[in-house]
Amino acid sequence: MENLFEIVGDKFFKPLTDNDRKRLKNLLGTEFKAVVEYMLEHNCKLEQEALDI
Repeated sequence: MENLFEIVGDKFFKPLTDNDRKRLKNLLGTEFKAVVEYMLEHNCKLEQEALDI
């Protein structure tokens, strides 16, 4: 996976809270696994405005 920070820049990232980490771990078995792993590894949450679903 490309470095998301390099793609969208820091204006869309915030550090994870403990609660964020708990909720993200519940999503590891889903189709979003790659993004969730990146977020956990880099301690960042991607703001919804940066997502194009």
